[in-house]
Amino acid sequence: MTEVGRASWYGPTFYGKRTASGSIFRKHSMTAAHRTLPLGSTVRVTNLANGRSVDVLINDRGPFVSGRIIDLSWEAANRLEIIGPGTGLVKLTVLSVPGAPGINPGGHYTIQVASFSSYDKAVNYGKKLRGYDHIKIQRSHFGGHPIFRVQVGHFSDPQRARSFAREVKADLGSAFIVEAD
Repeated sequence: MTEVGRASWYGPTFYGKRTASGSIFRKHSMTAAHRTLPLGSTVRVTNLANGRSVDVLINDRGPFVSGRIIDLSWEAANRLEIIGPGTGLVKLTVLSVPGAPGINPGGHYTIQVASFSSYDKAVNYGKKLRGYDHIKIQRSHFGGHPIFRVQVGHFSDPQRARSFAREVKADLGSAFIVEAD
């Protein structure tokens, strides 16, 4: 998956605060916030103005400013040379998603549509998904903290899972195939 849009970076008011994953934000870590990618995903961010790239771990939610697709740590933004201007046009390339399946014809799959650090928020989001079958909240851990992943559907055929994921993504804006437990 790729995405093109504006990147920004976390200012000093966020330093030392807890992220959506539960970890503490450190300006020198190679981390970022994205609205929908599963926490724990790894993304390559390329500055389209100068070709520089960095790989970051998604450990927070945001940005919540219109027109921006990712908030970078100070270190990541510095390496991309967007500290001075404050934002930059970037391309995101998803490198890994936690729980994403390899090609396993005998496996079972589900579609992850959201993840939260709060069980109550996951339940409330799940209640909004009335039109979907097999709604499940899967508890896992990231950085030593619990994460609650909202999943829909259940498939044994990877092609059917991919097709359903495209439909869900068109409807909800986010969908990733993961192996079902």
